[in-house]
Amino acid sequence: MSRHFMASRRTAIAALAVGLVLAGVGSVRAQQEHATPEEVVQRVQQAAQAIAETGQAGLATYRTTNATSVWKDSYVTVVSCEGGTAVGVAHPIRPEFKDVPVARTLTYGPRPGEQIATEFCAAGRKPHGGWVEYNFPKPGEAQAERKVGYFLAAQGTPYVVGAGVYDPTATIEVLDKLTGE
Repeated sequence: MSRHFMASRRTAIAALAVGLVLAGVGSVRAQQEHATPEEVVQRVQQAAQAIAETGQAGLATYRTTNATSVWKDSYVTVVSCEGGTAVGVAHPIRPEFKDVPVARTLTYGPRPGEQIATEFCAAGRKPHGGWVEYNFPKPGEAQAERKVGYFLAAQGTPYVVGAGVYDPTATIEVLDKLTGE
């Protein structure tokens, strides 16, 4: 074989090896781009504490996309549970949900939005918060997927803070163990 052919072959093999390494790094990075239930609990607890301390003024942080309100493929949202009806007050991905009853935004079946909205408030008012299963589209997508959200009340306010993960297999029973339930 010629030296040129051998050099070209070595170059091709080296390029293939580098490509495989980069592909592996890319897939690891893609896996890391999914929020974990533990991160959701931490972010919701931090947000609930911040809103408990600052009240209505603290909602501004969760009405826009920033490093506090959005991370990986999750985000913090806030609903008001005052008067028995859950109403959106802060949603960094869907600002049009502000002042809209949550039941009207949860129209992705199979359960009625009114039931899910009631569960958001009930779960949030548990001593350690709680998890709710529902269907909702990922940011930027139209097709709804199974989502499990963690909700916690901001003490001394009418607000319940939530965030979630898209996971087809996570059970509420296992997730509740993360929060001491």
